[in-house]
Amino acid sequence: MRLGPPLVDGAFNFRGPYAQGAPADRFIYLNSGTLAGQSASCWERRAKVKLAAIPRPLIESAVGDPACAIEARILGTAGDGGPVCASIRPHAISWRLTVKL
Repeated sequence: MRLGPPLVDGAFNFRGPYAQGAPADRFIYLNSGTLAGQSASCWERRAKVKLAAIPRPLIESAVGDPACAIEARILGTAGDGGPVCASIRPHAISWRLTVKL
């Protein structure tokens, strides 16, 4: 994903083929099971990861450094034991800077 011009309120404007939703409420989908190409899976789920949850200092640190990326780690198991789905709560996501490989 890339950043476009800031929004009127100064928020980051995520763009690209994976950015979903209105500019002020961007998110990405995380697919699992058959939606992720696992044809033998009994699951067909997708989770929504809201990009506004990314801490501003992480985004500011990554901007302009082509070797830098922001990585998210999520608690990926739902209450029924299957892959997480629906909107992922902010406390279930940890964000960090990483180096692109």
